[in-house]
Amino acid sequence: MSNKILSIEIGQGLTRVAEIDYKVKNPKIYNIFSIATTPNIVNEGTVTISSLFVSELTSALRKHGISTKKVIFVMNSSRVANRIIQIPFVKTNRIADLLAANASDYFPVDMEQYQLIHEVIGTIEDAGEKKIMLSVLAVPRDLLAAYRDLAKTCGLTVVGYDYIGNSIKKMMIREIPEEIKATLKIEENSSILTIIENGIVKLQRTINYGVSDAIDATINSQLFGYAIDPIDAVEELSRRTCVFSSFDKTEPFTDTENPVDTEEMVDQQKLQELRAEITDNFRILIGSISRILDYYQAQNPDKKIERIYMVGLGSVISGLSRLMTNELSCKVVANQQYNDLTLVKNAANETIHIAEYFTAIGAALEPVSIIASEKRAEKESTKDKDGAAKGGSMTGAIIVCLLGIVGAVALAFAGKMQLQEAENENKFLTNKIDGLEYVDGVYDEYLQVLANYNWAKGVDDAIYSPNNELVDFIGELEEKMPSEIVVFTLTATRNGVTMSIQVNSKSAAADVVAQLRTFSSVIVSHVSTIEETVDEDGVTTVGFDIDLTYVPREVRSLIEE
Repeated sequence: MSNKILSIEIGQGLTRVAEIDYKVKNPKIYNIFSIATTPNIVNEGTVTISSLFVSELTSALRKHGISTKKVIFVMNSSRVANRIIQIPFVKTNRIADLLAANASDYFPVDMEQYQLIHEVIGTIEDAGEKKIMLSVLAVPRDLLAAYRDLAKTCGLTVVGYDYIGNSIKKMMIREIPEEIKATLKIEENSSILTIIENGIVKLQRTINYGVSDAIDATINSQLFGYAIDPIDAVEELSRRTCVFSSFDKTEPFTDTENPVDTEEMVDQQKLQELRAEITDNFRILIGSISRILDYYQAQNPDKKIERIYMVGLGSVISGLSRLMTNELSCKVVANQQYNDLTLVKNAANETIHIAEYFTAIGAALEPVSIIASEKRAEKESTKDKDGAAKGGSMTGAIIVCLLGIVGAVALAFAGKMQLQEAENENKFLTNKIDGLEYVDGVYDEYLQVLANYNWAKGVDDAIYSPNNELVDFIGELEEKMPSEIVVFTLTATRNGVTMSIQVNSKSAAADVVAQLRTFSSVIVSHVSTIEETVDEDGVTTVGFDIDLTYVPREVRSLIEE
């Protein structure tokens, strides 16, 4: 009998649901679908119960004929802290106790508010000493409680949770053949670039940009209807190529495998404008990915990434993989082929979009055991209650007899047992203290470094102004602009720069704008109408104004990491 579960990933705009075999090597997918997430119910990964969302989710489950009540939730929250640590080699059943004793050293937060979980990566030799390498997560208890409450409201039972990074890792190890594996998961408001080597995550970075701007642009264009929702917009972007093949080209890559009816009545001029807007929306995302890849290659010059597999919502956007391939100088492909994943009747029509459910499927393979400690506590509590119930069924005479025997034994051996117990405990604690003497120095050093960092960060935040980027912009301007350009005015504000520029032809004006779009310090936010004038001597000049916005500081901070 199959052990089916629901794997649910609740995103900012879309919620994905997969009905799939649980912890099976070659699982079957019985149902797979998406619904729109009710606005404002997801905040930092924590879900607020909404009667509208509960109604839509339960209705969708009924519509797809799903009776499965067990559920796993995929969590994607910046509040979940992740560390790769090394500990002395101990027995597997002692790892949790060792982590709990030293939790505050790994996560300087109030551990009463967090659930600590771990996964063994492997063993290593360090200076002749055998150690265990762990991936450790600290998950807020209120986040877990929110998902439990949501499941209860929907009539479901939580059997597990998984963190999005773990889901990605499991699917990458299973599905991607390269020795150095690279996956880019693109969602509505964020993207995650993961690089794995020999089963170990070498780099995982979150970029605070996704496809939401492209979806909003599609909806606001009203080219495909006046009341389409995000799911309809994604469908249009998947069936029609609305992305140019590079930033400096105006013709989109044609997807010959998924042609669109050429007789559809769509305003071609507005469609071309939409393509230009959507393509430009991906500029910051692709620039961020490029810098992260450059950082990795600089740190690992002998380990070249040959291919990046794109999954998540971005994998269904027609033409996006081609744009990224051309701009990143690295092959980017939408990962649509999967090994030994069987799609049965109700899921067959979603085959082409299976990459969108990458993490929902990965969570069902081998989720992290976040609720293991809760189950242990519940089991121990049950045992106590059962013992009490059995004790209550004894007759009065038997109880008196047993109490007499126990009292006699206690009087005879209590002193000896207490002494032995105290000696054993003292020996254990003494050995533990001796083994942790080094921690005091490390912890004191950590507190000093943390204090220095917080002070420096506070000073930096207090004096920072986006106008600090002006020096970088001027440097790029001198390096990349043609000599014949004339800048009449340059106005710098806290947020960007406005320039009035004059060149000798419209083609030169186009070249200037194209060069400005390659700047790392700014992005082009607006270009005025280009005006051509001819003076009395017949000399032609072309003038225009251009607004530039500094690249957000958080993007630069991300790349520098």
